[in-house]
Amino acid sequence: MDRRTFLTAGTSAWAALTVSANHTFADSNPVMHMTENQTTGRRILQLNHNSNPLGLPPTAQAAILETLAEVPHYPRARRGQLRARLAALHGLSDEQVILGAGSTELIRCAVQA
Repeated sequence: MDRRTFLTAGTSAWAALTVSANHTFADSNPVMHMTENQTTGRRILQLNHNSNPLGLPPTAQAAILETLAEVPHYPRARRGQLRARLAALHGLSDEQVILGAGSTELIRCAVQA
């Protein structure tokens, strides 16, 4: 399976889950990843699940659905817009913002710099 097929199939499946009647990802009563400490009886929030305990915000869901057609493509067309907005948000110039495809690429760039 090549990258494009993987991205297209994965995106389609993810979109179907997002807009389906299954509200696992955006439930009004979200699943909290909690455990109970056997010694103290206190509840502990497990942060290693990398999920939002409040669920997917409606604005994020709308943004995802709005740009869903662009997902299988490389983001070159909007990359400049994202850099400009991030730079403005943090009071930087565009040249001070670097984007990468995952943390490995950015860490490698930082080490090489």
